[in-house]
Amino acid sequence: MPQVPLMPFVAGVLLLASLLPVRLTPRSLGWLAFTLWLLGGVVLLSLGTARLRQAGGETAPVLVLLVAAAAVAIGIAKGRFIFRRTAQRNIDRLSALTDDRRPIHVYGTRSWVVIALMTALSVGLTLAGVPPLWRGMVNVAIGAALATSSLSYLAPLRSGVLAPLRGPELRAVPSRRPQLTAPFLRLTETCARTVTAATPVKNAASQRPA
Repeated sequence: MPQVPLMPFVAGVLLLASLLPVRLTPRSLGWLAFTLWLLGGVVLLSLGTARLRQAGGETAPVLVLLVAAAAVAIGIAKGRFIFRRTAQRNIDRLSALTDDRRPIHVYGTRSWVVIALMTALSVGLTLAGVPPLWRGMVNVAIGAALATSSLSYLAPLRSGVLAPLRGPELRAVPSRRPQLTAPFLRLTETCARTVTAATPVKNAASQRPA
């Protein structure tokens, strides 16, 4: 008899928490995103480890160790080269916010799609009756990927990248328009002096009697 999958309940709790009628600053959303991403990784690592230990009673210990090592290596690589991009896109999205948002905005569309795909994979493996060894491998790999990529949030949070600019700070932001070069400035000043010098001559000519 297939076991009841755990991942849908975890995803459901996260979704309900994100719908709370409160508003958070971009920095708070960043810390929340980091915490949830890391917590999801820790939960999946614990669940995967438990399933690998369960498989140890039916499978050779050497095979279980090889599968566990492969899962950790795959997860770290996936976290650094795939999930890290997802986290970075979410960081860029949060850093662009200028006002407080509801917790549902803790992740963008791509991140929610990743969560949905992981949930669907967990449900499919569980309902299909896949042996604990391989389910544990998948859980450990995804958990390691989430835990590794969650570290991408720490540097922006510590450096203040996710801190929104308010009030006078907004006016202090330097303009992004390209600066005028020195030759162009000199040309502009020359034209202005020429126009200024020609204006009195023109006025005097217009005042002469016909």
